[in-house]
Amino acid sequence: MLSALSRWFQIRLRSDKGFTLIEMSIVLVIIGLIIGGILKGQEIIGTARSKAVINEINAARSAVNTYYDRYRALPGDDPNGNTRVDPRLIAGNGDGVVGPSPGPTTAPGMANVSNANQGENYQYFKALVAAGLLNGAEVGPVGTIQSTAFGVGSSLPASPVTGAGMTVVYGTHDGDVSTPTTKVTAHWYRMHKDPAAAKAAFSPRELANIDNQVDDGLPSEGGVRGDGSANCAPQTLNAVYTLSDNIACIGFFLAHP
Repeated sequence: MLSALSRWFQIRLRSDKGFTLIEMSIVLVIIGLIIGGILKGQEIIGTARSKAVINEINAARSAVNTYYDRYRALPGDDPNGNTRVDPRLIAGNGDGVVGPSPGPTTAPGMANVSNANQGENYQYFKALVAAGLLNGAEVGPVGTIQSTAFGVGSSLPASPVTGAGMTVVYGTHDGDVSTPTTKVTAHWYRMHKDPAAAKAAFSPRELANIDNQVDDGLPSEGGVRGDGSANCAPQTLNAVYTLSDNIACIGFFLAHP
């Protein structure tokens, strides 16, 4: 359409006649329709990606519930996972927490939680894949305890966000540090880039859209939260996301207690 419009302009410029108001109006309408179509297409793509992220989180939660109902243990933490699920797994310590001792790590948005791509945290997804409860990742060979990738060649699932994936951590999200009721200690799914260093994967606008669809829309409260960085959202009570299109957020999604 753009090439045809360009040719029409060239023909008109070579002719002796000028543009009429009707012709100019038609051209402006066509340009408006093209721009509107592009913007609408971007909106549709963004909405589809948000729904895909939500579906992936829900699929992981459902898989963990099924695993626990079946084996009475959390994946990764399961002390008998290597014998009753798959010999390629490494047995956990069975303390009810997925991750290293001693318990939760506290940070504004848990951005400092480490070891999410190794140990029980890595075995968590590996066990779900081995049990046939989760897609989008691989079981891998015996003894694999660390990954620097998501998806192919890793037991850490890739996400609908290009270059990103999902890890699980156990810790306390502070929420608003001055309001104790916003603190939640639990297992959280983190969606981010770089399994080892946890780099931002969402713009604040994208994470806000997801939060508004399934939670309260507040980055420091509820089951969908930001990572506590100033470029994503203020960590205060009733704060809202810093609505920009810069990639600045790690998404935190409440997984289970």
